Amino acid sequence: QQQQQQRQQQQQHNMFRARFDYPPKSLLQWYPGHMAKGLRVMQRLVRSCDCVLEVHDARLPRSGRNPNFNLLREKPRIVILNKRDLADRSLEKSIVREYAERGEQAIFTDCRQQTAREFRKVVRAVLSHATDKCFDREVPGVRALAVGMPNVGKSSLINALRRSQVKRGKAASTGDRPGVTRAVQTHIKINERPAAYLIDTPGVMIPNVTNSEVGMKLALVGTLRDELVGETLVCDYLLFALNRAQEFGYVEQYGLDGPCDDIDVVLEAVARKAGKLLPGGVPDLHGAACFMLRRYRGGAFPSMTLDNINLAPLDAAPS
Repeated sequence: QQQQQQRQQQQQHNMFRARFDYPPKSLLQWYPGHMAKGLRVMQRLVRSCDCVLEVHDARLPRSGRNPNFNLLREKPRIVILNKRDLADRSLEKSIVREYAERGEQAIFTDCRQQTAREFRKVVRAVLSHATDKCFDREVPGVRALAVGMPNVGKSSLINALRRSQVKRGKAASTGDRPGVTRAVQTHIKINERPAAYLIDTPGVMIPNVTNSEVGMKLALVGTLRDELVGETLVCDYLLFALNRAQEFGYVEQYGLDGPCDDIDVVLEAVARKAGKLLPGGVPDLHGAACFMLRRYRGGAFPSMTLDNINLAPLDAAPS
């Protein structure tokens, strides 16, 4: 029986593409003026902060890091791996260990579950960088500069910290599209005694994506705007990732006969299942792609870490 299962797995493996046909790197570039300006402002603001809170998507613990944030290295860095519910939880300990080996503290968070213990851990990490001079300022308290790439949940994290720790309402604008935060917000309180504040900054994309695989991962998690890359292409990469991980739940979910490597066939099934039909009952493939991506980003598919963390050390991550 075990041999039969192995043969079936091998047959399924042979059905699928060994490599993805990545688009030109020009499709994966997005660095509008407000991001360049935001990075310059961060470099100025970090001088008056006690630490940097660098927020990432937990699905991309390697390729989700913006190398330009190294410009902020003059202050200690706390790495927040957000959206942990969408990533493989079994890898968390090894990822935290690798960050620790680089002298960085990593904390996993899930803003949808709003677990107070997670947020207390973040606040404690910020407070650990308190010094006497923190409380001699015009606005006394520990300051952390919150940075991250677009759509990693940075603003959601800030709002969750406020609700959990100081029982206050929304301070940062949120949305399911990248680029919602465009202006710096200062003195967002996340703890009362001792006082601790965050400075929220715009999400800043990698200025030049030189690796197409990294670019497609960023597009899949929503860091790049869908319309730049194309929803159908991003959805095809999702299908490629699901098949490579042998996550075939989409077969039953959308009424397919079996695992499939043809995105048009899958999207036609999605369109019929979701009622995404054009006049005459023709499947709306673009509408189906948008629907499937929303479902993936909303947690309707198996949790997957898209980076292979066993491949190389974290500081060798491609940029």
